[in-house]
Amino acid sequence: MNKFFQIMNSLDQSERFRLHKFAASPYFSDNKWFLAVVQYCSRKNIDSNMDSKDADIKEADLYAAAYGDKPFTAQGYNRLLSDATVLLLRFLEVETLLYNKDTAILPNAALQAALPATLQKRQLYKLYETEAQERRADLAAQPRRDAHYYAQQLALDKLQLAYTNTEQRRTDRSNLEAVHTHLDIYFILQKLRYTCEVLNRENVLQHEYRITGVAYLLEWLRDSAYLREPAVAVYLQVYQLLTQADDASFDTLKTTLWQHEACFAAAELKELYIYSVNFCIRQVNKGEERYLHEYLDIVWRLLDSKVLLVNGELLVADYKNTVAIGLRAGEFDKIEHFVKTYSAYLAPEHRENAITYNLAKLYFEKTDYDKVIAQLREVVFENVYYALDSRWILLKTYYLLREELALEAAMQSFRVYLLRNKTISTYTKQQYLQLIILLKRILLLPQKDEKYADALRASIASKTIVADKRWLIAQTYL
Repeated sequence: MNKFFQIMNSLDQSERFRLHKFAASPYFSDNKWFLAVVQYCSRKNIDSNMDSKDADIKEADLYAAAYGDKPFTAQGYNRLLSDATVLLLRFLEVETLLYNKDTAILPNAALQAALPATLQKRQLYKLYETEAQERRADLAAQPRRDAHYYAQQLALDKLQLAYTNTEQRRTDRSNLEAVHTHLDIYFILQKLRYTCEVLNRENVLQHEYRITGVAYLLEWLRDSAYLREPAVAVYLQVYQLLTQADDASFDTLKTTLWQHEACFAAAELKELYIYSVNFCIRQVNKGEERYLHEYLDIVWRLLDSKVLLVNGELLVADYKNTVAIGLRAGEFDKIEHFVKTYSAYLAPEHRENAITYNLAKLYFEKTDYDKVIAQLREVVFENVYYALDSRWILLKTYYLLREELALEAAMQSFRVYLLRNKTISTYTKQQYLQLIILLKRILLLPQKDEKYADALRASIASKTIVADKRWLIAQTYL
């Protein structure tokens, strides 16, 4: 019997009713001929009689229902049944996901195992074998070897184990070894992934968590063949970086992760790289200049592969951090290219402000002060962060150009803005008000008065609530 009619025969009355709705829905199929085939089969109560001696008449009738006056051919009829079978299988997948609440498969593997599961449940075993084999081949052909991959393998393994327990397969050797192997790797990856997340949150946010079993897992893995699994190797290196926090751990993770990027979906790959990025930022804050370039190497790689994007967009925080690190590393040309090129990936409501502000920062670092003023003089930033920092950049620019009148006016305007703006926190206001006060004191610094300069330098260094302390101190040297 043809596969199409086998599946049609397995549908009960309520399922056939839903099949009509499925066939009529343009969301699932815009092929009107398929609805005509389903309606014809329902009217004629098509069943195994389709393979009887009068099949040629019914074949012609079914063909005419689908294609009207189009001349009947055996090849065209076979193509019709093949295309109809594809859509019928799609219907069964939807049915399984929507209505089969007791399917014993992992939720994130449901799509992979849904159709084989429903074929097995209907005792369409030959179709199940074919479909399950195709699903396994699809899995083997794709490069991903993350927890999701092993969840899908496990879902198919569990179906196969159930199949060997059916009457006709009861004497077959079961696939219990495969079940255990894929279950082990799935568990290991998930346990390591969330252990690394715990360690990261403890490092970054100082949260405390109580988790158990990690020491036993690491001991189990010490001499395990699972160490050869690329994803396991990557997560062990992340764990090593989070617990050891040294150069060797970073270098090993970088090499391992670059080698096995294809094993992970984009979202998880970004998550893995963030551990390296966070380490780079911590090292930069300690004065380790090497990690400025390590940070940028990772960002350029993630931008090239679009992994850094979230739903096709670049987050403002990632954009801002990349500019800040790049400028500190002196990568002016690359940062200018980045600002102008990747601004297209920012959300439209953030784009114009981000370009203006970050170009102003770039021009300031390049000492192209005329361009800084051109960027900032007439701009009103809606974003408070940009508004505050751009005003400070403008003050520094006027100071370095010795534009005293413009500087005095800009300082007065900035002070009024800080005092009147109710959305700025008290702490942030104090930071920027201190900047204005200290800049005024630097302006009044007597020439060649080293004692006064030393005192002012010490005063600035002692301040706890002040931004850009390093730049201010640099201006006290006569």
